[in-house]
Amino acid sequence: MIPAILLAALSAAPAGELPPAARVVRAPGGQVIHASGFVAAPVAGGPEAAARAFLSRHGEALGIGGEQALRLDRAGAAGSVAAVRFTRSVEGLPVFGGGVSVGVSPEGGVFLVNAAPLPPAQAGAFALGEAAAVEAALAALGPAARLRAPAVAERGWLPFFGALRAAWRVDLPVAPAASFRVYVDAASGRALHGLDRRRRVKGAVFADSPVASGAKDCPLASGVYAECQQPTQVDLPNLAGETLLSGSHTAVWNCLGGDAPAQRGGTAACQQLPADPKTGFVFAPDDAPTGTEPVHGSYTDRFAEVMAYWHVDRHVAFLKALDPAAPNALSFLPSFVNVTLGGQPYDNAYFDPTLGGMVFGQGIRDTTYDAEVVYHELTHGAVDAFGGLDEFYDALGVLADPGSVNEATADAMAAAETGSPEISRYLAGAFGAPYLRKLGGLRTCQGDGGPSDLGLGVDGLSGEVHADGQIWSDYFWELYQGLGGVPACGGKCNAAAQLQYKALELSAGARNGVTFGSYAASLVAAAQQLFPSRKDVGAYVECVAERHQLLDPAGAPGAARTSPCDARTVPLYQGEEKVAYLEPSVQGEPALAAFQATFAAQGEALVHACGSQGAAGTVYLRKGAPVQVDAGNPGDPSATAKVATFDLSAPIASDCARGADAVTLPAAGTWYALVAGTGGTATGSAADQGQVFVLTAASGLAARPKATVPRTCPPPAASSGGGCQSGPAGALSLLPVALWALRKRLAVRGPRSPRRRARA
Repeated sequence: MIPAILLAALSAAPAGELPPAARVVRAPGGQVIHASGFVAAPVAGGPEAAARAFLSRHGEALGIGGEQALRLDRAGAAGSVAAVRFTRSVEGLPVFGGGVSVGVSPEGGVFLVNAAPLPPAQAGAFALGEAAAVEAALAALGPAARLRAPAVAERGWLPFFGALRAAWRVDLPVAPAASFRVYVDAASGRALHGLDRRRRVKGAVFADSPVASGAKDCPLASGVYAECQQPTQVDLPNLAGETLLSGSHTAVWNCLGGDAPAQRGGTAACQQLPADPKTGFVFAPDDAPTGTEPVHGSYTDRFAEVMAYWHVDRHVAFLKALDPAAPNALSFLPSFVNVTLGGQPYDNAYFDPTLGGMVFGQGIRDTTYDAEVVYHELTHGAVDAFGGLDEFYDALGVLADPGSVNEATADAMAAAETGSPEISRYLAGAFGAPYLRKLGGLRTCQGDGGPSDLGLGVDGLSGEVHADGQIWSDYFWELYQGLGGVPACGGKCNAAAQLQYKALELSAGARNGVTFGSYAASLVAAAQQLFPSRKDVGAYVECVAERHQLLDPAGAPGAARTSPCDARTVPLYQGEEKVAYLEPSVQGEPALAAFQATFAAQGEALVHACGSQGAAGTVYLRKGAPVQVDAGNPGDPSATAKVATFDLSAPIASDCARGADAVTLPAAGTWYALVAGTGGTATGSAADQGQVFVLTAASGLAARPKATVPRTCPPPAASSGGGCQSGPAGALSLLPVALWALRKRLAVRGPRSPRRRARA
């Protein structure tokens, strides 16, 4: 319980100011994007009423007010730790990426707010029609791009550097299977920003995969996990009937070597195949190549259908255990298996927000056979349902934090489901590795000067969202281990999973305003609200955030809660190198690094720069302050983003395999370096790659200071009754089947409970 005297003090803050106990995170321009560490006086009428009352009093401090209106997107249930999400609008049109998320306690008191930063000025006019906007957006993807289904365009305001630009947001289902979103200037028709909305991980029923069952792995052989797991016979839950893989959480279509559909409700040439009249859904997995098809890659594979149904249904149930009031978009996710990309093998899986479902390829290995891939990709659907987290521009370059914590959340929830820190143990075997990523290290945004490589196996920010996501998911895994003795979800889940999910709910509505620092502060606030009687839980979560350098130690009430991540700089000391990954860009959009390197020059100093595999670009340098990027005059509708404030620049033309370009820092002091690339056009091809550059601190630079020992964080004491399950509530036990030949003797089972189940 919160003392009444404290509630009175918190609610006594002057209008337009935040409560005095607030922890504050600010955007680079100084605007508040996160506040927590307080609980406002309760307001009757439910979570929405409490959120609106708080914002009407304190919204000015968060840049909310003036001509802005708030439209409710989602309000949690009264009596719970609710996340209330609003979309901001100006002159009746939405502000793209300008959301606000408000956390409301079960008693009706606001305890947290996340808000995307908005520039105050408006620029441009809505001179461009919808058809012209779609044409401009498609042209920005390059001459190879073509629509697979009708585009969807919406007018609104785009926060773009120094102004709210009049813009069209155009969603493009592009051949062969991409889902692009392009923002087009409504006055000039120029592409301002574009991104591929598919969220992917490179790459029965098996409990998890042919090489693992939960945290139990098969033996390693030549650096990869051998296939030792046997298929298991399970009851398929939540089916609507006994003849089709169609249930309350998902339905499965077999594309039989064709492309997935382009839009919601479509099925293309994919089919829902009936159960075998004798064996039901008991099928054997592919266990050998057939002709030119890869291992586990038959395009007529029925086992893949069952894997998709089992694991998609299981993960949706897991998410609902964390939040019974999950958004409708998470209630039903169609799945498409045996998919190709333009008729060619596809080595990936992804959640497609345009399709509203899951797509599984099997170019190298069948991605449905790897539960961690399924859980990872499906979690992207949860992120999208709560508002979405995407990379964007700001004055320091590319803000990759939202995309990075998106990938990190997907890894975290996959690990929470399986109980293993190793992500995609089966799929990684195709690349000669035991896993794609392993959680549990102590990677930080700033880095520690450790070795880097062109595979982005580096410490610190790189700009590649999967690699940078490990900064967060390493933090999550330490929480997962430390909170194993703390029951959550009524004893049905690990407390870390519930906290991760609640942090997502509290943050995703702010979209472009989410940083590593604000995400960490949101998770700390969630711990304090979800476990009010366990002060040690909140203290542990906060301690581990500080240990992973996601948050600096808290200062005085009302002081900004800084994060080493939010500086978006990485120091390079004498003899060290740093890899920078630049995402592909659409035409008209510069390719910029997601961080700036800093060099402490002792006098005249030398830096080397090169590009991998022919990548060409420019390094911009500025002494004493970060390089600045802006869109030029906000009143000029044709102005585009460019590097605008720097002291010197140098071309990057050398291939790293043959040498590097020398860049001289002419004077002592702290220099900031931002890498910009030529930015190849992103067309949605599976072969699309970003550009990779390497910066090396060659001579005349300061040496790295001696490292400090990371603090330790003793985990909270276990509650009576022991720890929690890793998987969802009511997960069905698995019955091994030693001989697949026995499947011919197994009939489809009828209903065993109010939920229909079939055998597989």
